Amino acid sequence: MLMTGNTFPDFRLKAVISIDEDGAFIDVGRDSAAGQWTVLFFWPIDFSFVCPSEMPELGRLKDAFEARGAVVYCVGTESETVYRAWRRLHASLRDFPFPMLADVDGKLARALNIVDGDEGVVLRATYIMDPYRMVRFVSVNGLRECRDPRETLRALDSLQADDRRRCGLRQHRAELRVA
Repeated sequence: MLMTGNTFPDFRLKAVISIDEDGAFIDVGRDSAAGQWTVLFFWPIDFSFVCPSEMPELGRLKDAFEARGAVVYCVGTESETVYRAWRRLHASLRDFPFPMLADVDGKLARALNIVDGDEGVVLRATYIMDPYRMVRFVSVNGLRECRDPRETLRALDSLQADDRRRCGLRQHRAELRVA
């Protein structure tokens, strides 16, 4: 499994961003949010009980992620047309604010080594990349265990606070050298 300290692999995937006929799909790649913190939220199976509870909660935190300068992408292994249908059928997903990326061939999931060996579906994984594409946080749950998206936000806060502390420490050391 790709762990912290590694560069996130390059990818380019089709994503659904609305249920409309026009403009429903876009292409998203690793560098689509270059220079920003990026959260990738993987889910295993559409139309299940767990995903429709996690995803709306994640969507409710849109403003909080944006306030931190973070871009959120959700990734599954069905097609973008399936995701558009899923959004149409689940009222809680109709206005979902984050792109839902279609890793149809599972190439990204396999590169991250987050595919369940028995079920053959992607695990409930969450990755946070810093603005330089370095993996700074990884969390992987089993297929039936829900995640709390507020924990992802808390992890992002911690990582960003750590960056600010390090920058402050560098400044403090530079001031000591000057004095």
